[in-house]
Amino acid sequence: MAKISEQRIEEVINTTATECSEADFMLTHMPFNSLVDYIKPIDSSTQHLYIVDSVYENATVFSENELLDDMMANTNSHQFIMIQGKNGCGKSHLVRWLYYQFKKNNDENVEKSIFIPRSKNTLKATIKTILDADILPEDRKKHYLDQIDAGTTDMSDVEFKDTVFSVLKVIIKNYEGENIDKILKVKLHHYLSDPVVEEQIFMCDDGPIDKLCKKINGKIVLKDGEEIFEEEEIFFSPSDINKNLFSSSHRADKETLELAKILATQKKERIKVAQYLNSLVEIVIKRTLPFSGSDLREVFDEIRIELKKHGQKLSLFIEDINIFTGIDSEIIEVLINKHTDVGNDKLCRILSVIGSTDAFFDRFHTSLQERLTRNVVILEKSLLKKEDWIIEFAAKYINAINLSSDDSEKWYRNDGESIPVWKCAYDFSDVMVHGKKMSVFPFNRNALINLYKLLPESSKSPRCFLKDVIKHVELRWLMFGPKIISEERYFYNSSIATLGRMSDKDEVLNESFEPISEQKERETLIKIWGNGTFSHGENGEIGDVSPAVFEFFGLHLGNDSNVVLPRKEEKKPVDKTTDQTSNQGFEAGSTTTEVKSEIKKVKSKEEEKLEEDISAIKRWYENPTETLKLVREPKEYIGSFVLNNITWEHEGLTYSLASKVLGERRNIFIEGQSVSGTGIIKIDRSLETYQLLRALYYYSFNKGWDFENGDEQYIRAKAWLIKHRRELVGVIKNEVLGEQDIDYIAVKAAIVYLLVKGRITTLDVKTIIKELFAFKKTSGECIKKEQKWLDVESRMDDVCDEIFDLINIRFRALVGSSNDGAYFFVDGERLNAVVKKVLDDGIVSDLKIKGTLPNDALAVNALKLLNVFSEAKDELIDEERQFTKDAKKKLTTWLGEDINESIINKTNMEMIRYLRFIKDDCNLPYEDISLKILYDDLFTSHLLDLINSSNRVTTSSSIDEVFLLLAKLDTEALAKYIEAFEAFGKLLTEKNNYFSSNIDKSLEQKATKIKEVIKTSLDSVSNM
Repeated sequence: MAKISEQRIEEVINTTATECSEADFMLTHMPFNSLVDYIKPIDSSTQHLYIVDSVYENATVFSENELLDDMMANTNSHQFIMIQGKNGCGKSHLVRWLYYQFKKNNDENVEKSIFIPRSKNTLKATIKTILDADILPEDRKKHYLDQIDAGTTDMSDVEFKDTVFSVLKVIIKNYEGENIDKILKVKLHHYLSDPVVEEQIFMCDDGPIDKLCKKINGKIVLKDGEEIFEEEEIFFSPSDINKNLFSSSHRADKETLELAKILATQKKERIKVAQYLNSLVEIVIKRTLPFSGSDLREVFDEIRIELKKHGQKLSLFIEDINIFTGIDSEIIEVLINKHTDVGNDKLCRILSVIGSTDAFFDRFHTSLQERLTRNVVILEKSLLKKEDWIIEFAAKYINAINLSSDDSEKWYRNDGESIPVWKCAYDFSDVMVHGKKMSVFPFNRNALINLYKLLPESSKSPRCFLKDVIKHVELRWLMFGPKIISEERYFYNSSIATLGRMSDKDEVLNESFEPISEQKERETLIKIWGNGTFSHGENGEIGDVSPAVFEFFGLHLGNDSNVVLPRKEEKKPVDKTTDQTSNQGFEAGSTTTEVKSEIKKVKSKEEEKLEEDISAIKRWYENPTETLKLVREPKEYIGSFVLNNITWEHEGLTYSLASKVLGERRNIFIEGQSVSGTGIIKIDRSLETYQLLRALYYYSFNKGWDFENGDEQYIRAKAWLIKHRRELVGVIKNEVLGEQDIDYIAVKAAIVYLLVKGRITTLDVKTIIKELFAFKKTSGECIKKEQKWLDVESRMDDVCDEIFDLINIRFRALVGSSNDGAYFFVDGERLNAVVKKVLDDGIVSDLKIKGTLPNDALAVNALKLLNVFSEAKDELIDEERQFTKDAKKKLTTWLGEDINESIINKTNMEMIRYLRFIKDDCNLPYEDISLKILYDDLFTSHLLDLINSSNRVTTSSSIDEVFLLLAKLDTEALAKYIEAFEAFGKLLTEKNNYFSSNIDKSLEQKATKIKEVIKTSLDSVSNM
């Protein structure tokens, strides 16, 4: 059986549909068979709300091949086709498939087909992609590249941020935009103009303006639904308002304070302000871009003119039109410009296919509806509407990740005639796809269908199915193998919250199967790979899971192979007259023989069972040798009652954590039960236990406490809970948290992660605490490091969200709430002590685990992160130190051993003078992008900082300090400086045929000989 790898999974299952190879793409392609043409809604203001399957019940459905055939039949005509659908439905995939097929079916000497992926999310990147098709002459290509490189690229990052923020404030000051009233706009302008608000909220690292600048420069691509201005990021908490805006060192004006209080206390207003700011993003981008719509049209017109001269045509496939924020209207104007229109006779024909969300279509529908050649809608479940389609979709991807990239490429080079099929040794995972046997290991058919159904309706898309089910489980399988079923949480992610309970239908008590220690694993296996019941099949299946699957996962089928499945009877209404009890220990009241006889005539089987169960409990209580044969229900009733009658947040636990303990029947042991084991929650044989169980049985039977004597029974049950509450909370806490210091583990894991990410700049308690509550995984760009470092960083990224969730749970406390939300504060004193202890112990030092591990999934992830770091830290340090050592050695060959600011600055000036001399005076041009860094204003200061950091790495005695320096050391930048020096040395050698030059390493020599060097160079040139 082939061995899959994380790298191969990432190569194949790339949910952006832009980075996998063409061979892998075609190997996993699932045909679109449920496409329709857009139907105009009655209410044109809400057309995007109508893009649902039900609207198209009577529409003509067609396939991707029919759409392609239509495009090919009209290849000489102008075509502007929009592919529209919900997020994750496969728009990008269909656009890319059409590109490959259209290109394949046309002569490339006649049809220039260009694909613009989502990753090319700026005009600059888009134009470069088009220019790389070698349509224009080199001089015109260079002209346009220089044109789009102008403007913002001449600014420093700080200048650009200031410019963007200033533009935003001017727009608001001039009352532009319509989402909020004028008074609120005035307050908002004051708020944005406050220096503290500007510094700490809007202009901070990874803040809204930073994110907006990176959006403009193409350094980030916003995810579906992600906004520049997130409502939770634009305000101070109530406790921070006075500290920041009304302190002795800074007094904000009245309007700023008023808006700050509104944003802190009124969620609706906060959302309104965030929506208004986001509505201005496109205006800001348009006013700060270094080009205009006319520039864009000029580029396209010249390209089309050039193609027309050579008898060629242009086809443009744009994966996602939404990436062109700020210029989307301009690019639409380009695409709708027909070659047949008056004055366009010099332009070639253009065919364009663009992917679009409903929201984009909604904005441009009015201007587009008459210009679109065709508007194709992908129905929400066009790929996964049927179970067989779900299986086929999954089988293709699972097959591909188990084949090598070489297998994939070889198949595609042979025109993809017969898909290569990975052979799996376990036939229980085989499925049939169009008559061909394929394996979906480690899933089976049931597992794929069950996990797909667990996705919420909003996530039942191909993208979510790939990301949250197939990829998620495959990666967990690599990590745990068959032990994956030991914890249900291994199957949880952002979409799947829980696997749910076992079905009551045809249920055989899990306790009937031995060994009891495998109960949880059996349930997990049956819920995912089976049908969620313990029903028996003709061939030995249990819950539709074959013995082979049980054997593979190392589980027993159970000793009782002749279990008779109970038949469920229809429940009848409760006759409350049969539930008479006395106050003395809930004993049954006396009745006459005639009355008892009459009652028996109307009793249901459920009522009879209730009486039998109560009698069994009574016998168990009265006779110390009596076995309580009831197993499941008493445990479930007690667990549920305890769980739902204690406020766990007040006990320092969450409801979900307590539920994990109390929801496991094996954790509860009732004295005298006919099961092995002791459990962590022990219930003794006593009168109060008998009264508790009797009360809970009646409660369950009547679906509440509304029955005769129900109030008294509830009081007795609560009395039992009050008496045992402290003991119960203690054992549950111990089970959840184990013997570990969870606070210490959480903080250490978070600090280690931040250290590796380069987010900690100093080992200062206050700075670290601030970063613990400011960091976001998706925020900002991290410094590039060596490969081992990047690999560890990537593995940590998988669990980092849980680590910071744990920090919030452990150190945030609820202090109040209102209709608009809740208020929290950070327990600074406790957090300060924990951070200080971690620093005192040493961040990079190993964490020694003593005692049992916690049952808290978040804490386990924290330990996992620490383990990943512990295993790799020595290699990380060695690799980074070696790089630093090698870099320092190379730099000393140019700058000498004693490097200071003056030497670097002087050397830099002479290198630039030399370059200008050979280019301008000697007319000896050169092209080497590596030398561009020499002209950077920050050359001297930046390089000196890097050198000083490198020196401290080799001299520091603190391993934490060394790792901090390595984490912050920009090795990529250091490599660029070394590359520049080496390129300069190469240039000197190349020009040595024309003249000789000697730039000395010593500052003193350079200062006295510079004139002689230049003169010698001039003489050498004149004598040639």
